[in-house]
Amino acid sequence: LTPRQREIIYLRYMQELDYEEIAILMEINYNSARRLVHRSIEHLRSMNKDPERQLFVILVALTYYHYL
Repeated sequence: LTPRQREIIYLRYMQELDYEEIAILMEINYNSARRLVHRSIEHLRSMNKDPERQLFVILVALTYYHYL
């Protein structure tokens, strides 16, 4: 994931922010926030079709972002 994708996934799922809050923090509009979350999740899914591995990839990505 790109740094921006990692950031938006972190904000949405680790910080549990809604799209409006994310849009304000990232200085993008509401629809862009929704699209970026969706595309980031799709990118993670495309990396591997195994559901357990997907969860692992997501957790690693979020952990990596959290410690930056």
